[in-house]
Amino acid sequence: MSSSSNRSNRPSPPTHCEHDQPVIRQTSWTIDFPLRSFLGCVEYYNGSKCKTFYWLDPELPNDYYKQEVFNLIQKEKRMKEDKYGKIRDLEREIEFQKSTMEKEMFLLQLELKESKSSVLLMFAEIVMDAFTVVIKEVDSKTKMTECRPSQS
Repeated sequence: MSSSSNRSNRPSPPTHCEHDQPVIRQTSWTIDFPLRSFLGCVEYYNGSKCKTFYWLDPELPNDYYKQEVFNLIQKEKRMKEDKYGKIRDLEREIEFQKSTMEKEMFLLQLELKESKSSVLLMFAEIVMDAFTVVIKEVDSKTKMTECRPSQS
């Protein structure tokens, strides 16, 4: 029997399940039917007892191919888990670096405030010294004019 006559004897795919829900295309991840597409109830993976099921892809020719495809799926899954693990590690490292930098920034801001305060204190001392010098000069000039005899 040819494959075309095989397909013509096959029933047409369902559009709705026995619960009157539209069927959806899904993928099998089992070792017996790895990556094989099928139509089934939308609740299939949620434990539905619905029996509406229709294979879309032909079955793999033998157990060797099934095992190879399943192994590839498992390998890809492990690679994804490793990748996501590395991403999580990097995210943690970024958070740690961010926290460290925020602490350093806070300490630098405190140091800057302290240095601004000490600069202001030094400036105030310089101004006070300058005023003291000016006051002494004014006092000495005032005393000099008081000591001079008046010319009348």
